[in-house]
Amino acid sequence: MIISAGLRLLLVVFELQLLIIPTNANSPPINAKIQSNWPNPHITTLYLETLAQESPSSLVPFLQYLTLNPSPPTRFPLLTPEEQFQQNNPVLTPLLQSNESFSLLESQLSKSLLVRRKGDRESLALALAARECSVVLEAMRIVAKQRERELGNGSTGECENWIEVAGRKACGIQQFWEIVGVEQSESIEVITLHQDVPTPTLYPFDHLYPSNSPDLPLVIFYATPTSFTFTPSFHFLHTLASPSSEDEPHQRGPRLRFAIRWNGPGDEQQLGDRMIMSGFGASLDIKKSDYLAIDDRGLGKEEKKQEDAEEKKQLKMEPVKKADISELGLRATEYILSSEDPLSTFTSFTGDFPLLASRLSTLVPVPSTNLTSEILSNQMSSPATSSNSFSINGLPLLPATSVDAFSLLRTMRRERKYITDLQRMSLSRLSLSQCRDIISSPELNVEGNKVGVGKDGRLKAEGLGELFDASDRKEKGGLVVWWNDLEKDKRYREWPKKLKDLLRPVYPGQMNLLARNLHNLVLILDFSRPDHLRLITESVKTYVSRGIPVRFGVVPLLAPRGGAEVDDLSEKMGAVTWYLVDTVGRGGTMGFLSKLAALGDSMSLSTLTSAYTNLASQSTHPEGGPLAKFEEIFELESTKERLEKAREYGTRLGVTGGQGKEGAFFLNGAYFVIDDDFTQNLQRSLGLHTQFLQQEVYLGNLEDSMDVNYYFYTLPTTYGRRNPYIFPVQETNPLRIVNLVDATGQGEMAVFHQFHTSYIEAADAPDQERTEEEPVIVTTIHIIVDLESSYGRTLARHALRVLRKSRTTRINLVHNPLVVQAHPYSFSTLISRLIASDVLIDVLPSEWIKWIDESIDPLTGPGKVLNWPKDNPMLPFAKSAASEKELQEAREHWEKVGIFVENVGFKKGETGLVVNGRVIGPLADGAFNLEDLEALVDYEVQKRIHPTVKAIKNAGLDESKLSGSELSRLYMLATSIVSEAYLPDPAAGMFTAATVERSLEYRQLYSEHTSYFGPNFEKAVYEVAVVIDPLTELAQKWAPLIETLAKMPTVFLRLHLNPQRHLTDLPLKRFYRYSFPSGLTFDEHTGKEVEPGVSFQGIPDDTLLTFGMDVQRSWIAFPKSSVHDLDNIRLADLPASSRVEGVQAVFELESIIVEGHARDMPIGQPPRGLQLELSSTSEGKNVTVDTICMSNLGYFQLKANPGPWTLSIRSGKSSEVFALESVGADGWKSGDVSETGSALVVSTLEGLTLYPRFRRRPGHERTELLEDDAPAKKAGGAQDTFVGRVQNMMPFLSPFLGGKSTGSALTTTGSGKAEINIFTVASGLLYERMAFLMMVSVMRHTKSTVKFWFIQNFLSPSFKAFIPHIAKEYGFDYELVTYKWPHWLRAQTEKQRTIWGYKILFLDVLFPLELDRVIFVDSDQIVRADLKELVDLDLKGAPYGYAPMGSDREETAGFRFWDSGYWKEHLKGLPYHISALYVVDLDRFRQIAAGDRLRQQYQALSADPNSLANLDQDLPNNMQTSLPIFTLDQSWLWCETWCSDESLSKAKTIDLCNNPLTHEPKLARAKRLIPEWTVYDNEVAALAARVAEEASSNSSDDFSSQSKGGINAFSKKADELVQAVEQSAERDEFVESHAPHTAGESAEEGRVKDEL
Repeated sequence: MIISAGLRLLLVVFELQLLIIPTNANSPPINAKIQSNWPNPHITTLYLETLAQESPSSLVPFLQYLTLNPSPPTRFPLLTPEEQFQQNNPVLTPLLQSNESFSLLESQLSKSLLVRRKGDRESLALALAARECSVVLEAMRIVAKQRERELGNGSTGECENWIEVAGRKACGIQQFWEIVGVEQSESIEVITLHQDVPTPTLYPFDHLYPSNSPDLPLVIFYATPTSFTFTPSFHFLHTLASPSSEDEPHQRGPRLRFAIRWNGPGDEQQLGDRMIMSGFGASLDIKKSDYLAIDDRGLGKEEKKQEDAEEKKQLKMEPVKKADISELGLRATEYILSSEDPLSTFTSFTGDFPLLASRLSTLVPVPSTNLTSEILSNQMSSPATSSNSFSINGLPLLPATSVDAFSLLRTMRRERKYITDLQRMSLSRLSLSQCRDIISSPELNVEGNKVGVGKDGRLKAEGLGELFDASDRKEKGGLVVWWNDLEKDKRYREWPKKLKDLLRPVYPGQMNLLARNLHNLVLILDFSRPDHLRLITESVKTYVSRGIPVRFGVVPLLAPRGGAEVDDLSEKMGAVTWYLVDTVGRGGTMGFLSKLAALGDSMSLSTLTSAYTNLASQSTHPEGGPLAKFEEIFELESTKERLEKAREYGTRLGVTGGQGKEGAFFLNGAYFVIDDDFTQNLQRSLGLHTQFLQQEVYLGNLEDSMDVNYYFYTLPTTYGRRNPYIFPVQETNPLRIVNLVDATGQGEMAVFHQFHTSYIEAADAPDQERTEEEPVIVTTIHIIVDLESSYGRTLARHALRVLRKSRTTRINLVHNPLVVQAHPYSFSTLISRLIASDVLIDVLPSEWIKWIDESIDPLTGPGKVLNWPKDNPMLPFAKSAASEKELQEAREHWEKVGIFVENVGFKKGETGLVVNGRVIGPLADGAFNLEDLEALVDYEVQKRIHPTVKAIKNAGLDESKLSGSELSRLYMLATSIVSEAYLPDPAAGMFTAATVERSLEYRQLYSEHTSYFGPNFEKAVYEVAVVIDPLTELAQKWAPLIETLAKMPTVFLRLHLNPQRHLTDLPLKRFYRYSFPSGLTFDEHTGKEVEPGVSFQGIPDDTLLTFGMDVQRSWIAFPKSSVHDLDNIRLADLPASSRVEGVQAVFELESIIVEGHARDMPIGQPPRGLQLELSSTSEGKNVTVDTICMSNLGYFQLKANPGPWTLSIRSGKSSEVFALESVGADGWKSGDVSETGSALVVSTLEGLTLYPRFRRRPGHERTELLEDDAPAKKAGGAQDTFVGRVQNMMPFLSPFLGGKSTGSALTTTGSGKAEINIFTVASGLLYERMAFLMMVSVMRHTKSTVKFWFIQNFLSPSFKAFIPHIAKEYGFDYELVTYKWPHWLRAQTEKQRTIWGYKILFLDVLFPLELDRVIFVDSDQIVRADLKELVDLDLKGAPYGYAPMGSDREETAGFRFWDSGYWKEHLKGLPYHISALYVVDLDRFRQIAAGDRLRQQYQALSADPNSLANLDQDLPNNMQTSLPIFTLDQSWLWCETWCSDESLSKAKTIDLCNNPLTHEPKLARAKRLIPEWTVYDNEVAALAARVAEEASSNSSDDFSSQSKGGINAFSKKADELVQAVEQSAERDEFVESHAPHTAGESAEEGRVKDEL
């Protein structure tokens, strides 16, 4: 950024002023922090677990180093040598302060030289500061205590370090040997455990040592590293799990393997310090301030001088002049980039923008023309400026709103591995910047770039995706049944035939109509399935009749010949269809199939026979005479030939029938699975293919004289054969990539040595000096197979034949039998002997093939003289049998290679292929022939290998410095690395494509005047590129993240500011802070860790603010303690005694969300209405939470805490219809529950997203859980059943009668089911106070049991502290419920509208599923009737009942917006209802999926920011025609604004809704209209005063001082609360400054809505 010296001086002076102003203003601070609900782990444990996360292979070696290398003494010089050893070793003692332990750990880690990978230490510091591993430590602690309780008969805490072995607990080494047998202590053999003891369950967080020895017995080490007993226990297990050194007299291998789980503080320590979190943001939203007003007055010079003088006296926000708003973005950009420290300025400026906005015009009077021009040029020329973006090494972090501390850490961890692996595998021939260029190279976007546009802007054939020849030419024709022909059928004779007409413009959504078969769609369907038949008789028939320019054909889906899955009905249906098309034509056949499809599931062989016989009796053969009899059709030679062709066709295209096969269709050769996206896939692909055809016609590549029927099939990129294993399909065969650096153990060099000399090549040894002409081997195929099996040798032979055709390919034959055996002449033994003799590389492919063709007996050898040339390297091995030593070496060799097989995902005995990291398999015998292997090599070379090679070359690698084998190894490993880097996050599931796309478009931006570039370009691991509008809420959040990242030496930052050039409104209306420290900090006096948090300094005293937390979407965090009303903060109102401390708030992270997207398999649709449960036995308590699956994306949400949980289907109709197939904890393609179980673990701060699969039980294929037309249940309360009556009368019996905790219950009193259930929402002390009065009024008018439900999201700590006392006083139960706004549902930005959303959008999931009816009552209402009437009211099948808006007060008739305009037209005589009181039949609501419908309509309408002005009212009223509302009697809600004075005496409830005529404060109106209001108010105030006084006088009271102060806030009368006083003053000011509204005012301008 280039600026003048004068302007820079002005900027410096202004920045100094900004630093001085807060101090002079003496504004009280606003501080907040979040604490977890789990204990704070010792810093040593946190450090070790974080190290394991950053560098998994370093944990055990570091523990070994720590225990063997104590630090020099630091203090306590009088201790004995042993005590000095313990206290100076940070792992062994709890005596040190946190800063001392941390310093020693850091020092020891440096000395150990274990963590030297670039960026690991910086990431370790970031992760520690973010407390990222605190959740997994708590999960381990929960598991440890739970397991200890199970093994110790309920007792815990006997020992800090213990071992779970053979299903028992060993507190020390002696107990360990007593359990396994003392005699084994002297042995060197593998330890033997009792066979009847199950192997301990392993969790994802376990640290296994050794990591690749699954056959060894497993024990679990529950470790407390700060315990004095840790060292002997660790050394004992480490010795048993490590092979002995070669110089020991009796060398042995590992005797067992152990898993480390950290054993946290015991139960008695649970009340200790809680973990203080980091990685969150906080905002202060301006509620009412002059800042939000626009000042359009001009200021004279004298006025300006006076203003400057006042500014120096007091920190104050000034209105922004209207003329200055337009260029705010330009001025902000120039100010930020002109600063001495742009990143710090970016953070402080965006965070305090409301305070600084009015000063910008003084600071930057006129934005630079260079800056303005550069912004315009970028926005006009680059797509990178179309939206805000945050990318790392070209990888965009999506969605942009989800970028936070933890997503950054996770992404950086993956990127660091890719970059450092690349550099290491290049033998340091590549720099870090070159590695970054490789991984983000445009060459690698072949898979992600589906558009496939070349540099000339033309659409390439590759951009169409994989195309296959779906014609039946190779089967000699006569196979595809074409339902139409655009070139021959009469219906198309008026259409043009010239291809040039394809270039004529058409309206959007239309297609050019040409009588040419340009588009061909072939459906391969199971004709025995009614749903497949309907595709023909309904979809295809409709498309043809509507003139869609596509030729539609079908082919029967048949199982391979000879298989057990051959379906006789499918064959016969296909044969009959062919025969009828030939004899009665397409029309008659379509009618025949329509009748069969209408039979549905009752279609059978007998109905087919009957239908055909009936048709045949009415038809005549084209050649004369009757049609063939039913059985005669199958004896026709043409039928047999076609059936065989159909099988060949299906096999060639990889679509074969049988049980569970869904069929497919090919559009112009593009493959798609038959599913509910049929129409969408058809439309999308037709558009792309038409664009390609238009281009080809324009270029002259496609002419009228050509046969267009096969045009797509003749493209050079079209494949003639489709092996489903080769071509990945996300739904059925997703792309699998394994990083070969990990799989081959390149770091430990374990398996790599086994493979170094085991590759078979077509050419001579690659280590020889290469000439320029000799091709480099770029493709490496690992053939994983049982080499002693028939198909194993056949597959090996195919692979060897591939080598004879390709000099750039090499193979590695990997023996993978069920049990490793070695015989003197076996093929696998031969390979081992050749490798050991270092002559395998000399064997030519033809010589390998000869050995295989000889079929040499593995035990006896050739049995004859082999006529082989003498120079054949295998001849000596064929003549002499392997010795016992060689046989033993062969067994050991293949057992070591088995580690690689396991690492790439294959079990023993399975067959598969690994091509440069692409994993194919497991394969069935015969799945790959020679043609398939050649196709696989061609495909991988085109898609991944050549792009990677090209990217490496473009990065500047000097190949001449590497040998041939080094280059081959580099290309093999690099392809696997970059291919893995282009895979989406494993848990991303349905919201991402099969691959990701990286983009470097930001590098094309002009950057001289609008950008900031950091240092470290050459040495950085991460290239962080941010394109951001600086005046957005996203910029407020990203700025501190960027500032922290930029401090890291491994980060190269590119910051491009991209402001809007013209603004019409103030863009930011909040202050913002974010907690993301770059490392831990400690108090220099106490040595304790400085707690992270957010702090607002220098906030203007007179501004009214609302405090809000910006946390992870998986966090449920609420205020824990604060004596202040966080909803209404005005610092000027703080008493003098509180100004130094300011506003202090502590939030608590109460739960972590487990969410997911459920699927009903095999159709893949949401299981609408399925009820789920999540259960746990943590801390010795049974906890169960439940929810319902939405039809919206199959979404569900459950509240959990760290630790293990079990997912299940809730007992009832859901469990009768569905069975759980997969929990989905490992992503979209998770394993079956029979393999993985139904357990899951919450172990990250990002929560857990599940993708469970459910399958219908037999007999319930068409059973619906939700039925719109099902009769509604009769209204009734808790006493509908005998159990309900008993629970109600004796709630203490509820646990014995099936009572349980619920998903929504965070805080509760009483486990019985109340007769009246009421929910409300309140925010701010005033409305919480009014809610108390509403509750008192309810209790005054009923004798029924009552339970109040409060949405916890908006409640203050004061409310939560006082509610138990008022509940006890008035005899009601209560429960606090919550629901996290789903990330996929459009969120509201204003708190008030968010509250409205919670009132209507989540009624089906907010409450426990056992709750059947609930009543909403606004917090500012007074009840004068028994609400039991609404509980018992028959809603006539409607899901809810609302009170109508009053319409008998004439003074406000002009404000009745529902009587004119949109609402009058939409309602068509139906009443408009008010949302202040309504009753919900939750059973009916869930039964008809009302929640799903409301959310769908909300998502559609909320796209327009001007719709749903009164969200909670407008939405249900808008949907009355489809979601009926039962209209309550008008007496149920009286509001002075709309209802006449005469009707007040009949009012059952009175609502204090706003009056647009008088603007009278609510409290004044309440006292005037409701005599009992003052009585209730005095009662509540007196109760609060009494409770506060008792709490203060009782030192043993459970209340904290904050809670006591909070309760005391309610001891004032309602109109004495700060918010009430402020509200009254504001309304008085408004009334004075505005003329009263008249009755004739515009209805839209006068819409009235209560505001909380």
